[in-house]
Amino acid sequence: MQWYLKKVVRWEALAGDVLHSFASQRYGVRVRSITLLPLGGIAALEDVPEPRQEVPIALAGPAVNLVIAGVVLGFLVVSRSDRSFLHPIINTEDLWPSLLWANLYLALFNLIPPYPMDGGRILRGWLARKTDYVPEHRAQRCLAHRTRPTRARFLARQ
Repeated sequence: MQWYLKKVVRWEALAGDVLHSFASQRYGVRVRSITLLPLGGIAALEDVPEPRQEVPIALAGPAVNLVIAGVVLGFLVVSRSDRSFLHPIINTEDLWPSLLWANLYLALFNLIPPYPMDGGRILRGWLARKTDYVPEHRAQRCLAHRTRPTRARFLARQ
């Protein structure tokens, strides 16, 4: 069952990147490629989206995980009388609660603010809106400065 859970989470990461691509194309930003990596994937865009476009494009990935978690939660509520699935644990014996929590964890992980993760892109789009949108590099410099402690903690745990 462990290999099955890994494969399902892998397909969900791909679904998030495909949804990033659909959202990008909706705004006229072309997608060069989608690359799957061990910890997720990257949808390589040809152009840098404008700030008003970047936030919905970045939210598309975590939205996939939240929708899947909502569907799995609905299935668990209807099909089980016990509420043991509410305990945040991922194990290989019980697939459905593991899928629920894996998707919630993936959504939260994608929303942490270091750039180029989705949370960093959301923050960069928000900062570019709040600052005068001269070049987006100004928002990216501000983002790099503000997320330095988060990146340091994340790298220290590796």
